[in-house]
Amino acid sequence: MVVQSGGSRNVYVGSIEDFETYSDEKLRTDFGEYGEIELINFLKEKQCAFVNFTNITNAVRIYIACPRFSSSFATFHRH
Repeated sequence: MVVQSGGSRNVYVGSIEDFETYSDEKLRTDFGEYGEIELINFLKEKQCAFVNFTNITNAVRIYIACPRFSSSFATFHRH
């Protein structure tokens, strides 16, 4: 059902201004509690990152927990 609705294993994290604070380790720690992460792709020139989970269910868990992340990460959504 989620895939038919355009769901993805990828979560976009935007508005990253400090890549030292929001490092691979930080994103893996914060997002990893929702499931196994396959890859984190940083696009510093665009001030964003993509967190790629091993399955779509893990990515969906982030949206269920969305209010928790609002204070830590400026922007994130499925991509």
